[in-house]
Amino acid sequence: MPDIKTAAKESDWPQRLQVPAQPHSASRVRAFVRKKADAAGFSDDDIAEIEVAVGEAVTNAILYGQPRGGGGSTSGSSETEEDAIRVEVGLEAACFYIEVRDPGPGFDPDTVAEAGPENGDALGGRGLYLMRALMHHVAMSRDEQGMRVRMERTVPGAS
Repeated sequence: MPDIKTAAKESDWPQRLQVPAQPHSASRVRAFVRKKADAAGFSDDDIAEIEVAVGEAVTNAILYGQPRGGGGSTSGSSETEEDAIRVEVGLEAACFYIEVRDPGPGFDPDTVAEAGPENGDALGGRGLYLMRALMHHVAMSRDEQGMRVRMERTVPGAS
């Protein structure tokens, strides 16, 4: 496993990507994050888990994070600067993080029933469950710019 210092220089971080709130954007974000996770030294198995988590966050942003309800439209009508999903991938010491921001009103994650093994019949919440299960830390917050999901995973071999 490459040392974190040789795998990725801190000067190369953070990296940012902005995508429209459209279904095709999820695969673009996953590919972007895959490349950055590989540069940080993660194994293929770790990268697959990170991709699932980020895919869930971006899908939620597409479906629920648009202030004018444009989420997921295939017509292209919601592709404005205001509706964009912003992704930041960074490396801070031994922490690889991904932030997904959308301009929507957000939600209180404590009010959503997670669809985990003990609550398999829940309508929704599966994405939150997967993000929390696959990443080492997940935090969600709202501010005047919208909703932010920050997911973190410790870089392998970092002490």
